[in-house]
Amino acid sequence: MNGISEEEAVQLFEGIRKNSQSDGIAPYADLVDHYQVVSKTFTYSKNSTYSATSEATLWLRGKGSYFQIQGVVGSATRIQTGTSTASWVQLYNNYNASFPSLSVDFVGSGHFTESRTHSGGGSVNINGFNLTGSTAYTDTYSSDTMSLIWTYKLYA
Repeated sequence: MNGISEEEAVQLFEGIRKNSQSDGIAPYADLVDHYQVVSKTFTYSKNSTYSATSEATLWLRGKGSYFQIQGVVGSATRIQTGTSTASWVQLYNNYNASFPSLSVDFVGSGHFTESRTHSGGGSVNINGFNLTGSTAYTDTYSSDTMSLIWTYKLYA
């Protein structure tokens, strides 16, 4: 969304609210709902081979190029596609906003785990990971917890 400042968007929606009739019917009956997927990718600071993504689906309502965020339909953190054979363990995922809004704050955390097979007699080191489990020929490693904190602004 672009072409409008945040202040102009706020003024537009204040006008819509003020012009709503007392019977609950708004003169702007042609407002449309729209769903938009937003995301941000974060790279693990101790090993740039590993990345995680915070992703959300936003419910927007508006007209033309003027929209407001009405809510978050769903959000999650996940491993970035193509990040080796690791797994992502989500520890926390949440968002904060007073809807309707022009921005949403997202907060998530998690860590990567990776298992490596070896021929015995030693382990394989992964930079930025700690050995958290071992069997005869397989070692399991975990990264430190990674925070995924960001703000999505509809009109940046």
